Amino acid sequence: GPAPQVDASTLPSAVAALLPSWHSDLTSLLLACDAAPLVLRPIYAMPVGTRWACRGQTTLIGDAAHVMSPFAGAGANLALQD
Repeated sequence: GPAPQVDASTLPSAVAALLPSWHSDLTSLLLACDAAPLVLRPIYAMPVGTRWACRGQTTLIGDAAHVMSPFAGAGANLALQD
């Protein structure tokens, strides 16, 4: 379903409440944040199957080489694999 509406002033504590298994050092960082308005930014991705010609003398690894949105968190894994 849709995400619950949260008052911006309570956002840090609402996020921390969603992560009860996180170490207190991490949740304390969340709680120390000011409740500035969130800025939603679009995520762009290349269409599946996009290819381009090799130009040589350049090496790209991770997200730069595999052009994907960060949702899967695969960039670092692909960089190590590359």
